[in-house]
Amino acid sequence: MADGRRVYDAWVAIHQAAIVLERAVDVRLRPWNLSGSQAGALAVLATHGPQRMSDLARYLLQQTQTTTDLVDRLEQRGLVRRIRHATDRRVVLVEATEPAQQLLREIDGAGWEIGREAIGALNEDELDHITDVARRVRNRAAELGGVPAEHLTYAEERLRIDPLTSEFAAAAD
Repeated sequence: MADGRRVYDAWVAIHQAAIVLERAVDVRLRPWNLSGSQAGALAVLATHGPQRMSDLARYLLQQTQTTTDLVDRLEQRGLVRRIRHATDRRVVLVEATEPAQQLLREIDGAGWEIGREAIGALNEDELDHITDVARRVRNRAAELGGVPAEHLTYAEERLRIDPLTSEFAAAAD
């Protein structure tokens, strides 16, 4: 087991990196009055179509109530709407509206630029290494915190968004 000082230093570095990345995205999206979580939710809905609130929450790694509050704010702005599932009328889905799709085209990946600028400076070996290490830390922390494993890989496996392609524009057209 690593000594306490190294564990502490790694913890602080990982925690600060995550917070600073999130804040930088929020600053970049401020001209559109969006947070990174809101933009992420809109991007998922525009790319993958209507989603259950619980699936959107899983993608964002949020509690369903937190996602409901986020969706409420987006709905007030006319960027999403709630609809009934076509075959199971008990199920409510959230979908992006045309104004949301237009907004995503206008934003044109502004939030993703933070990742390209901050993380994209690493070489391929460093990217592979940091991805592996971050996933291992995430997975162990999830075990300790009771976060289901399938929630962790949801964004990578089921609701993948590739910021380097024109999927946003294609989905929004």
